[in-house]
Amino acid sequence: MKIRIGFVSNSSSSSFIIVGRKCDNVSKLTKADIKNGLHAIGKVLYEATDVFQITDVKMLDFVKKHSNLFKVFTDSVFIYDAYDANIAIGEKDVGKVICGGTADQGSSSSVEELKESYEGEDNNEDA
Repeated sequence: MKIRIGFVSNSSSSSFIIVGRKCDNVSKLTKADIKNGLHAIGKVLYEATDVFQITDVKMLDFVKKHSNLFKVFTDSVFIYDAYDANIAIGEKDVGKVICGGTADQGSSSSVEELKESYEGEDNNEDA
């Protein structure tokens, strides 16, 4: 069971937008990429999609090990509850993609939660 501290809503999902560069070679990502904004989209969890920011090396290593389970975006910005979001796109955003959908409020926020949700789901377990 996940326990959240902070904002609580009756809804278990909310709209989101990610503006970033789709990463085609996750194995080459480094700790420096985390500082520049690194987000991933995984599977449907309870009622919506697992969308999360990769915040530390442990999470990055897990995503790299199970790269076939995630779409990863670099140099990215994540907007949760994007219903009323205003996004300014400028020259710095040329070449980026805009991706959106519905994010589960129980989305992963640590390597422990990633392990709970994803281990055993792919064939890269020993990779």
